[in-house]
Amino acid sequence: MDNALGAFAIVDAAGPELDQAETVTLFNDMCILAPGTLVDPAIAWESVDARTAKARFTHAGHTISATLLFDDEGLLKDFVSDDRLASPDGKTFKNWRFSTPVWDYRTFGSHRLAARGETRWHPPAGEYAYGEFEMLEVEYNRRQP
Repeated sequence: MDNALGAFAIVDAAGPELDQAETVTLFNDMCILAPGTLVDPAIAWESVDARTAKARFTHAGHTISATLLFDDEGLLKDFVSDDRLASPDGKTFKNWRFSTPVWDYRTFGSHRLAARGETRWHPPAGEYAYGEFEMLEVEYNRRQP
């Protein structure tokens, strides 16, 4: 993986576990940042109830699943998956639940997206946020000069 400010390596990982984790990350990004991509035939949807859906996403030979939770307006409020393995050292992998609760929907151009969220792990000792994000600006299909 990349390093922080070029100073030192944080994690150096590769292999099928990381490929699976990155497939979850890709699908998570699609759900949060590009919901228009969710009509892809690589996604199998299952309705759970009026505010919950399960999805199976297949990409590059990896199939992952996630549960998406929606609010009263039908906006995504959380993404939960048990398929994104945690690796504190890049060598060992732990099967911890991963989630990304999102909120504060704003209009970015013609798109309404969650502007704030967290990335969370749910180990047996208790869940915690390991990252926070806030989108300030969104550009689609930006062309380089």
